[in-house]
Amino acid sequence: MDMEVCLMGVSKLALGLFAAQFAFSGLSISSASAASLVDGVEATEGSLEYVVCSAAGKLNVRNEALNQVVFTVVRGDRALPVQSFGTDSQTKVIDGVSYEFIKLQFPTKPASNNIGWVAKSYLTLKSQCPGLEETVATPTPVATPAPASASWVFPTIKRPSESYRSGMRAYKASRSGGRLHAAADLYRLKDEAVRAVTSGTVVRDRYYFYEGTYAIEVAHTGGRIVRYGEITGKAAANVAATKKVSTNQTLGYIGKVNSGCCTPMLHFEMYSGSGKGALTQSGNSFSRRSDLMNPTTYLQTWEKASFGVSY
Repeated sequence: MDMEVCLMGVSKLALGLFAAQFAFSGLSISSASAASLVDGVEATEGSLEYVVCSAAGKLNVRNEALNQVVFTVVRGDRALPVQSFGTDSQTKVIDGVSYEFIKLQFPTKPASNNIGWVAKSYLTLKSQCPGLEETVATPTPVATPAPASASWVFPTIKRPSESYRSGMRAYKASRSGGRLHAAADLYRLKDEAVRAVTSGTVVRDRYYFYEGTYAIEVAHTGGRIVRYGEITGKAAANVAATKKVSTNQTLGYIGKVNSGCCTPMLHFEMYSGSGKGALTQSGNSFSRRSDLMNPTTYLQTWEKASFGVSY
């Protein structure tokens, strides 16, 4: 009998809470040192990290085809999201029971073999896993979102086609080489307008960014800097370095990377403005400047203000 089936002793209460708080859309398991993807709430070394929580103590991690166990993890091991250019979940029937599997990275394992597929029902919040909740540290306070008012708008003209809080689209999702995603990816249609979230000044006009796409950087009201990335090379009217822009002004147009991997999107990065130098820098897991911010709660606030609903 597979080990997944032996783990049915996991607390039904914990799993019920897990299901209620975690509407699984794509890959959405958080890092222990990073943002949780439950309701888009950020926690640093805090109670919102996801862990293996199994009564048996161990859990099989399978290969892509789900037909081979590649390694095992133990109760309390952390789970991180993994970038996927295909499906974020798949189903396997074991001994007549259907299990949903998701692709995760386990940082406690060697880097050469720490990614695989696990049954998602055996993952839960660390704070809800019996015996582990005592080790939870106090979450670091999260910056207050920008006010939901007419002076702040969502950067795309319509709501994203998929949630920017889960899967490869989410801030802090894993990337190749151990890097973490520095943005929230907003899936829309190619060549749709990208708009300024509020007024500001262009600090860097269109420049080559990634796989055939471009970016523009704007210093907005309050000092926050936004990199609007993965846009096309087409110039928008009255947008140039040192020029002022107004709320809702078109800055560029949504592009699509030339690798063919992904849906057209706006790659949205945000910075507090306290850092110095170029936004792309080495020295941390994001390869970004030290004042990089998680834009998720800001985007949710602006999305609700602009469209009446948010992910």
